[in-house]
Amino acid sequence: MIAEHLAIRWDGHWKFRRAQAVLLLPAEFPQYLRGRHRQAVRTNVRRARDAGLTVEHHPVEEWEPGSDDFRVAHITPGPVERWNVIESDGRIVAQAILSVDGDVALLHGLMSTVTHARWLLHTAIVERLCGTSGVLLVNSDDAYLLAPGTRHFQRLLGYSVARLRLPRSPREQSKRSRELPAQNEAEPQGA
Repeated sequence: MIAEHLAIRWDGHWKFRRAQAVLLLPAEFPQYLRGRHRQAVRTNVRRARDAGLTVEHHPVEEWEPGSDDFRVAHITPGPVERWNVIESDGRIVAQAILSVDGDVALLHGLMSTVTHARWLLHTAIVERLCGTSGVLLVNSDDAYLLAPGTRHFQRLLGYSVARLRLPRSPREQSKRSRELPAQNEAEPQGA
């Protein structure tokens, strides 16, 4: 599912590879929260917990983007994790959809209707991924097209902007290596 997401082209360009929000995950969760640069995360997570908010998640075997998401034509249904933040009365106040594929995770979306819930939700996702995944990507437009508030939130969470490059698959590498000698043989000797 993540490979399909990253393979989407728009107007002849890779849609989700240019200026993307990337969070490099540490091996251990306490490393993520450490330091002055994570003070806003720690403060807002504490406020969410003080308000009685809790996080739950469960697997969804056959998830696909909604009909209003243009990616629906490009991504085959597959397994994801649905994350919820719940108030003490049982009402869901924030949700996220997460795909995990080995060392890479993709946050398909995150929405919140209550102050501080998005901080708790994102931090719980990071805690789950630390030690198992190395990178968390966000499904969004290029970073320079995002609203200033979204960019600020991502920066406080530790995201950086990066251009994504995917390694060639072994099949593509094998095909390319077979083509290169044929091209070299076709070149005239002594030219």
